Amino acid sequence: VLNGYALGGGLELALSTDIRIGYDKTMVGFPEVGLGIIPGFAGTQRMSRLIGTSKTKELIFTARMVKGQEAYDLGILNKLVAAEELLPA
Repeated sequence: VLNGYALGGGLELALSTDIRIGYDKTMVGFPEVGLGIIPGFAGTQRMSRLIGTSKTKELIFTARMVKGQEAYDLGILNKLVAAEELLPA
């Protein structure tokens, strides 16, 4: 369950799971590339398998972060739920 931000290494860890659940305020992305840091835990490969090479390159090259609905539409999230349905931390 992605309850909040999953950026950089957090997103790479999330991409290694079988099922990713988020909500509308979930944010995912690789912002470290904006600082010249390359994602290093195979998250880029995992993401390209999920959403395709072209869209993965776009998100990485621009360091753009996407919200829950777009992440779901792209296929990064498997399920989108209402905030009330999330388990408490």
